[in-house]
Amino acid sequence: MRIKGLRQVKYHATRIAKGKGSAHDLDKIVEAVTELVGDGLPPSNLELRGLLLPVFDRLPDPEGRPAAYARVYADVELSRDRRPRADGKQPGTHKKPVSEEIRRAAALLRGTELILIGGERRVEAEHALTEAFGLSELTWFTLSDDPTLDDLDRAISRPEV
Repeated sequence: MRIKGLRQVKYHATRIAKGKGSAHDLDKIVEAVTELVGDGLPPSNLELRGLLLPVFDRLPDPEGRPAAYARVYADVELSRDRRPRADGKQPGTHKKPVSEEIRRAAALLRGTELILIGGERRVEAEHALTEAFGLSELTWFTLSDDPTLDDLDRAISRPEV
């Protein structure tokens, strides 16, 4: 159920981010978020937060919405100040020079989708990997998502991966 709900949030958030979204997509996000939290997903879940941060300014105000959605909205709102700036830097940080190995890997991976399996999804790490390698998308399956082998096989076997 968790993977399905997160995929639903991702789908509708991506539509909104690409300018193709509508009020229907926003309603679907509120619905999915409410169900996910109702099923035990913490409102501070990093993966959910990462899906909502890019479209936060377009999300509906939590007033009059389910309490579960309001808790997630509040968490995302608090964390957006820690979000990397558009140039990928955190305030007060300096970008490291890119190594030759990273340049070669980026040349091979640019425009493709990368699948990561395991660990804990970190928005900052996802952003850094996407930028460094020029990825079209990064999909991160955490162990807490409990993906099935079929889920992983379907994700990995796609030609854009």
